[in-house]
Amino acid sequence: FVVFLATLGRTAVVTGLAGLMLGLLVLMIVVVVMVGLGRQMMINVLKRATGMIKLVGSWMMIMAGVGLTLFLTNQSAVAAVFG
Repeated sequence: FVVFLATLGRTAVVTGLAGLMLGLLVLMIVVVVMVGLGRQMMINVLKRATGMIKLVGSWMMIMAGVGLTLFLTNQSAVAAVFG
């Protein structure tokens, strides 16, 4: 994905990586807050749901990549749909 963004220019790389980092930052903050508030109960829930969390995270990254790729390669179509 980063290699593809590199072919589109520096702005695309910066935007793509910033979006990925921001999404992961928000996810990690939410998990830390949930664990901090729930203590042992939340830790047990996260241990049982590790597989599902990985699955959802993987699909989120895939869909974010697809969306960003569509936006960067066909901005007029995306603008027509959302604007």
